[in-house]
Amino acid sequence: MSRVEEGVHTSPYVRATGRVGLLSLYDPVIALTTREGRWRPLAVELARRSLPDGGTVLDLGAGTGRSTFAFREGGFDVIALDGDPEALDIARSRPGAEGVDWREGFSTDLDLDDGSVDAVNISLLLHHLDDDAKRRTLGEAGRVLRPGGVLIVSDWGVPTTFMKPFFRVLQLLDGRENTAAHGRGEIPGMIAGAGFTSVTSEGRYPTAWGLLEVIRATRP
Repeated sequence: MSRVEEGVHTSPYVRATGRVGLLSLYDPVIALTTREGRWRPLAVELARRSLPDGGTVLDLGAGTGRSTFAFREGGFDVIALDGDPEALDIARSRPGAEGVDWREGFSTDLDLDDGSVDAVNISLLLHHLDDDAKRRTLGEAGRVLRPGGVLIVSDWGVPTTFMKPFFRVLQLLDGRENTAAHGRGEIPGMIAGAGFTSVTSEGRYPTAWGLLEVIRATRP
């Protein structure tokens, strides 16, 4: 498993590119293999339904900014956080990046005030974290959301029988420990366990890696 260090804070997680580490290939591979043209717009639409007048979205695990820019184009103010400085450098170099608040840090320990954002987006991040870090990340998301704020999680769900071989390839890249809870369908329960209500699956998309599920939840 890759490790990223910032001072004395060492956080274990698998980088966006898994164990291979070819960041330059990440965006085109994701675009080709995950049907992101379906689920990224859905995530923005789910936020818009809850926040018709806009608001501040925290994009956790923002990476190179593909979801970040989608929310920005959707009319939201965006704080984008990631633990990989190389990915953030790519994101900051893109047109329109000056309109985003880019931050380097870890999803398990957010330097944000309680109730300071209106929505939290977590796209393809949780399966890079072990189960304890997943729970801490969801707990932090709930802490920084205002009451009534919306959480949107786009990540792997239980694969169909046909897709299980593809999901096993993903597990080889990103680690069986990190992805096991996804394969067992435990992510909605983790979200509810972090104190969220109205946890619903809003979309399921067969992909080259397995079933990608978009989940919406509310901070009470």
